[in-house]
Formats: sequence, C-alpha cells, structure tokens
Amino acid sequence: LEGVLGRSLDRKLGNSTIAIDREQYETARELLGDDYDDRLDQYATITEETGTESGATAFEETRDAQVTYANETERFESTYAEYQRAREANETERARELARELDRSAAAVNDSAEQLVTAYLFLENATGTDQADRLTTINQTRESVLERVETVREAEFVGTTITLTANRGNATIRDPVSITGRLVDEAGKPLRNARVTLGTEEQLGTTRTDANGSFGLRYRPDPTTEAGEQPLSVAYAPDPQSQYRSSSETLTVRVDPVAPAVNISATPERAAFG
Repeated sequence: LEGVLGRSLDRKLGNSTIAIDREQYETARELLGDDYDDRLDQYATITEETGTESGATAFEETRDAQVTYANETERFESTYAEYQRAREANETERARELARELDRSAAAVNDSAEQLVTAYLFLENATGTDQADRLTTINQTRESVLERVETVREAEFVGTTITLTANRGNATIRDPVSITGRLVDEAGKPLRNARVTLGTEEQLGTTRTDANGSFGLRYRPDPTTEAGEQPLSVAYAPDPQSQYRSSSETLTVRVDPVAPAVNISATPERAAFG
C-alpha cells in the first residue's frame, strides 16, 4: 500500500509539473489539492509504521514548493502578457512600470524554482524515484522566464552603475566611515538628483546625487553592532516610470569595538556622617 500511495502522489506531482509547463495553473494546483492531502495523510500514517517518514515529509515539501512555483510563474506570465499589450498600444510609462514588476516577478520565479528543485532532489533521495524529467522541465521554464525578462530590461531601461569609495576601512561608534560615490548611466552620463540609499541590518540612510552624479553618506555603527566585517550596500531605485535601471554596489568595512570609559567624581570632595 505504501508503494501504491507513493506512486499516486508522485504521479500527481508529475501531472502538475506538466500543467504548469502548459500554463494550466489552476489544474496544476487542483492536482495538489484535497485528494493529494488525503493520500498524503494515508501515506504518512503507513511510513510512521515502517520508519520511512522522510518520504512523507518530502512529498509534503515538494507539494508546497510546487504550489508556490505555480503561483509565481502564473503571476509572471500574466504580467508579461499585460506588458506586451502596453507595448503594442505605445503606452510607454505603463510598459516601464510593468517591466519593473516583471523584474521582481522573475526573481520570485527563480527563487521558487530553486526551492522546488531542492525539494525534488530531496524527494528523489527519500523515495528512490527518478525526478530528472521534472527537473529538466522546471529549469527550462525558469530559463525562459529569465531570458524574456532580460530582453525586457534591454528594451525598456538604460543601465546604471554606482561606484563607491570609503575614507577608511574601519568604523567605530566614535569614528564613522564617510562614503563618497557616483551614479552614472551605461554611457557614463551622470544622473542628477537621483535618490540613493545606504542600507545595513541596523540602519537605512538616503541622500540625492548632485549635478555630477556624486553623493556622500556616512556610516556609524550602532552600539549593538557586532565587531567584525560589516557589508554596506548602496542602491539606486528609480521611479517606476523612469528609463533607468536600478543598480547597487557593496563595500565592506570593519567594525572595531570601543572600550567603555566610566568617569566617577564626587561632590563635595569631603563627606561626614551625622
């Protein structure tokens, strides 16, 4: 019975993968719905008795990852179709807004595909099933998404670059690091009045570029910042209708500890009891 249920679950996963490849997303989710859950519950009960619980865990994790992957892929395809309609209608600003949505959506598809591949490899190891065909299909879909979004980027946006320089390689609470930078497009033209952001785990600071594309920021560690290397990321995120592509750059500084100093003084200098 364990084998029968396992093959049934595996078959549903396979058919769901095919449905996603054919852009039949509702079908893909239905295949992993209530009936899948019922059979998975039966399978889990049996594997508890046989000591092969990892198989049930693998089927559950793969199902969850595949549903997420189906949702993200559907979202990308829907946005891509809307983007194409905007291009055909010469709606330039709307097309750029949708292009930025596609950029984010493609990243989500890529992340969900990576998680799904990991889940299928776990399932393969836990159950001894061959998942090669499904892995190939997932990777082909992911590559198609990434290729299309790169074509959209090239059509809609001008690339940008951030360069950074720090006045020192270490920082303390007393002595912050001053960061200077410059933002230019792919032709080397400076971007003026552009908003750039310095981000760390504890802090977020913003400024704007001058007429030469230059900017300055300062990083002072928080009292709770651990000593050691600290990545400082500076990013440019243009407005949705902008012709420019976002960019970021990271530099690393060393956060040095500062020994606390306590000064004690008594006033008055003499004291008496009573």
